[in-house]
Amino acid sequence: MGGSGPSRTSKPNRNRSYYRKTRTKRRVVDIDQIQQAIRDGKSLQATDADVKLELPGMGEYFCKVCHRYFVGMDVYERHLKSKPHKKRVKSIAQDIYTQKDAEWAAGISTENKRQV
Repeated sequence: MGGSGPSRTSKPNRNRSYYRKTRTKRRVVDIDQIQQAIRDGKSLQATDADVKLELPGMGEYFCKVCHRYFVGMDVYERHLKSKPHKKRVKSIAQDIYTQKDAEWAAGISTENKRQV
């Protein structure tokens, strides 16, 4: 009855963590891209009429902060009150983290690239 090791169902799924890190099914636009678009005045919303027909709600209800389309106005309004949307708004309100900030935090001056 007993085998020489754990059964097949009790083995940990070794690929699960890799899959979770690399999955792109529900990937959204990064915060820095949204901040850049807002700063430049560009819209990340689809503009082509053919593309809009395939989007939820014909592409009419779009959240610029979360980069998501919604089926109707009631769903869109519910999203605006949700916790994930409010977190995203808060994170976008922060300053953009640049390479210059990273160098300053590491102690590298910008004039001569030497450690301070």
